[in-house]
Amino acid sequence: MKYHFSLITIFFLSISAAIGQNYVLQELQEKFGGRASMINDMQGHNKNKFNYHNPSFSNSDVSPFFSNTGMDQQLDQDKYLIGTGDGFSIYLWGAIDKQIISVVNIEGELIIPDVGAIKIKGKTLREAKKIIRDKIQDYYKKADMTIVLDNIRKFKVYILGEIKEPGAYYVNGSTRVSDLIHLAGGTNPGGSMRNISIINSIDSSTNYADIALFYNCNNIDKNPYLNEGDRVFIPKSKEIIMINGAVNYPGKYDILEDDSLFSILRLAGGLSRGADSSRILVKRFKNNIDSLATLVCSFKDSSVFNLKLQPDDRIIVFHIPDYRVYRSVLVTGEVQYPGEYPIMKNMTTLGNLIELAGGFTKDANLKGSTIIRKLSPKTGELEFERLKRTPHEFLSPLEKNFLFSKIGNQDSIVSIDIESLGQGDYVNNFILRDGDKINIAANTFTVKILGGVVNPGLVEYKNGEPYSYYIDKANGFSNRARKHHIKIMKNGTENWRDLDKTHSIEPGDLIWVPEKQYKNGLSVTRDMIMLLGSIATVIISALTIRDFVK
Repeated sequence: MKYHFSLITIFFLSISAAIGQNYVLQELQEKFGGRASMINDMQGHNKNKFNYHNPSFSNSDVSPFFSNTGMDQQLDQDKYLIGTGDGFSIYLWGAIDKQIISVVNIEGELIIPDVGAIKIKGKTLREAKKIIRDKIQDYYKKADMTIVLDNIRKFKVYILGEIKEPGAYYVNGSTRVSDLIHLAGGTNPGGSMRNISIINSIDSSTNYADIALFYNCNNIDKNPYLNEGDRVFIPKSKEIIMINGAVNYPGKYDILEDDSLFSILRLAGGLSRGADSSRILVKRFKNNIDSLATLVCSFKDSSVFNLKLQPDDRIIVFHIPDYRVYRSVLVTGEVQYPGEYPIMKNMTTLGNLIELAGGFTKDANLKGSTIIRKLSPKTGELEFERLKRTPHEFLSPLEKNFLFSKIGNQDSIVSIDIESLGQGDYVNNFILRDGDKINIAANTFTVKILGGVVNPGLVEYKNGEPYSYYIDKANGFSNRARKHHIKIMKNGTENWRDLDKTHSIEPGDLIWVPEKQYKNGLSVTRDMIMLLGSIATVIISALTIRDFVK
């Protein structure tokens, strides 16, 4: 029985809600008949010659207060102004349980059954809630209540001037100037984001927006809500200044009449990390000619904050030299704690670093260890960058050789002397630089052999044996081996050595046997035939011309 009773109760509640909704819709049609017809007309014509935009308008907008519950939590209750079409839900409990749904009519009144008409148009949301609460409590003296703005009205505003899509747009009371600019596609390249005028056709008031200040300083007061009857005008950028250096948002900005050095620094997001507040330069044209006057300012003088700026001024905020520059080196290989370590300029030595890294492991090979240091750009760097961007098929043989040699030597490699390192003198005196890469090699008891041998790979090291021993262990030369061009790379280095400059083979060395370039016989024959054919053609042409001349 309880189950059936619950179903019946839900059924009647649904009917009651539907009847209530139809009653409200009917009341809306009576009170906003003109507005409703305008809405229907606008739905069929989203854009007119003024480029109307109504991207989210539909029939549901006729009775929108059944959605967007709790919208007032997203609004500034001290800034949002109540107008025709705003919908409220009023919940009463305690002495009476009741829900009241009402919409502000065209006369600016909220009709509350038993209470009467409450004039709230033009009031802020906070003021309107207080007026509604006071009026209802006069009638329901012991009732508690919650008042919620269920729906924000839609109204038409215009945006004109330097905007990509000027025209009329339907917005609601939670729309700010920046939102309207976004809806209209943004400003034109010559449009100003400052000194934007907002003229209201209803009360003839004029307000101004500064969207640059809103974006860079989070100044919400400079990005006001739109109101019914507003016309927003985006002016052209006319007078500008430029600010560069140690500020958070460097660039060009429109200058307003009351702008000072302080206000422009604030507009640029304030001083950035490492800014030198005692050295700010203002460069200014003198007498409208190409001559500059330089003003050096310091925050130590409080009067500098009020320095009046002029159009075309250039502001430069200097950085403190070497302000908390993070310098580090990377150590890898046979140390206890490899990784990245901070260093101090012109102070940290290799010995300090090894100590920080916990010292060497028992497998460290000090002789094969290296420091890789990036050197400053030198002669040929620009040409190197150009060649890297050029397709290889367009490079001459000389350019290819230059490119490959530079690729192989972009870093300068400093070898660590094993004897000095063991004694500690070299360690204590070798100053590290930012970006150095230190690799402590491992002991290895193999020699690597690559290239033109039968079985390239690793061969076990044998003390005192020459390079030929390791070639024999790799089963000798291959058919394409260039036996007189063998190169040796010593362990821990990146440089090739000729055989006559290598006194002995040591653990970790690399032996490379170059190979002859493979040539396709058919390809060579084809090229020769084409060459001979070309020569024959030239000879025949020459003979023909000679006979013709005779």
